[in-house]
Amino acid sequence: MNIFMEKSLGHIVDCFRHCDANGDNQKIYSLLFDPFLNPISTTAGYLHILERSLPEGSTVADVGVGAGIYFTELRVAEVIRRRNLRIRGIDVDAAAIAVCRERIAAAGLSAHVTAEVTNECAASYKFIVSLGDDRALRSYCAAATHDSSYSH
Repeated sequence: MNIFMEKSLGHIVDCFRHCDANGDNQKIYSLLFDPFLNPISTTAGYLHILERSLPEGSTVADVGVGAGIYFTELRVAEVIRRRNLRIRGIDVDAAAIAVCRERIAAAGLSAHVTAEVTNECAASYKFIVSLGDDRALRSYCAAATHDSSYSH
């Protein structure tokens, strides 16, 4: 772990203690997912992959997309549009996918992002992203052939 990550984690732990003592759950949630407050959040990781790891115009399978928390971030939506990315979010949780679809629509990403309930991953994807538990990636895509995958 580098010094930047150690300082970030120390700051987050201090904030958790303060927020927990004051019962401020929204601040705790923000500390986990807001890429501006937490540079090692999953949203920050997702943004990094979209900006720096995928070629412009890529088609991507997002395995275990869940409720699509990333799509609530303005910078994520901007990068998807600017880089003309096509993302197919898949998950086995129907309730999470319903929320994900709402977030996609609210962000104006319907032309770029889809979300569906499935336990299969199409083998035709060159890029597969999975920022959750890597067991999801293994179970969804065991038979898939792809060039690159990114797992957090």
